[in-house]
Amino acid sequence: MAAAAALLCACSNTGSAKEKDTIIVAFTGDVIGEYTTCGCKHNPSGGLAKRAKFFQDLRAQYPNVLAFDLGNQLHKNREYGDGQTAKENARADLFVRSLNHMKLTAAVPGPLDFALGVDAFRDAHKKMEFPLLAGNARYADGGPAFKDTLVVKAGEYRVGVIGLASAKFEHRGVAVDHGGLKIDDPAGYAKSALPALAKETDIVIAVGNLDDDEVEDVLKKTEGINFFLAAGTTGRFTRDFQEVDGVPVFRMAPRGRQVGVLEIAPVDHDFHFTNRTEIEHIRDRVARYEKITTRMEKQAGGQDVEEYYADSPSAQSRYRALKGKLAEERKKLESASQTGSYFLFKQVNLGEDRADDMQVNGWATKFSEAFGADS
Repeated sequence: MAAAAALLCACSNTGSAKEKDTIIVAFTGDVIGEYTTCGCKHNPSGGLAKRAKFFQDLRAQYPNVLAFDLGNQLHKNREYGDGQTAKENARADLFVRSLNHMKLTAAVPGPLDFALGVDAFRDAHKKMEFPLLAGNARYADGGPAFKDTLVVKAGEYRVGVIGLASAKFEHRGVAVDHGGLKIDDPAGYAKSALPALAKETDIVIAVGNLDDDEVEDVLKKTEGINFFLAAGTTGRFTRDFQEVDGVPVFRMAPRGRQVGVLEIAPVDHDFHFTNRTEIEHIRDRVARYEKITTRMEKQAGGQDVEEYYADSPSAQSRYRALKGKLAEERKKLESASQTGSYFLFKQVNLGEDRADDMQVNGWATKFSEAFGADS
């Protein structure tokens, strides 16, 4: 729990937002079947067990946590031969059990989730203890339907969630077979569904496995979405977010090595949110410049820093540049708005400093023992 608190401490108790009404939205997307850490030599990250523990720690720290996965979770490839079916069915089962354990608020289906075919996905769908949101998609024979929207109470506010599937249904530009699944235009569906959802809620979050063009089309043809969480392997990933028609659109890097954490803090029923993410970046830069200049000042031992580095023009120049940047960033911080409703976005790395959920770790270990590590 301490790790989650330390990581998000900048998000809480700022401005006049009340913690009981602050909404923490944690999400992943395009995990593409990676169930364990990346195996990197430096700071191995990701995996179901670390994600499960992180979600658990968030819920212990904050009263209103919504957790989503945005699709392309269950499998690594578009299709598999007969010899790989047993392993991939077991992988899907491992993911569904783990996501149930994480108590997801909801998920969105992505093309790779159908890599074994629609019937195999339906079998996995039946085991899910969380709703799948994709109001524009349905089974062709009228099988168990996807939910279209969801309303969640968070403090004194009501959060509406609308889920959208891609009509293109592609992975890296190549179509994935989805015979037996019908998918309508996401923008057309959203335009018809949003008015009713917006009427009964205070904040609307769209979640979708859509590429950039589809997200833009939805936002240009609709009104009422406050935030858009998107995945889809053809989408552009940026450090923070893009803004489309005034709506912030958030994407995460693939493979599940990080979790996106969006803090939404409404104040006095004002639903026009200021982006406080940049303020946190300014604070980070101030802290970094202060650390370096303080170290140089300590090295000078009370002597004027410029005089101390008289024999090193490059050090003098560096110190002057850092002091100038520090003054500039402090000025930005003073002028930045830090009151009223805001949102704040962070990407949290699930690195080696993060503990595992031991139950999920055990399930993942059994999978590895039965089928071997992924190549």
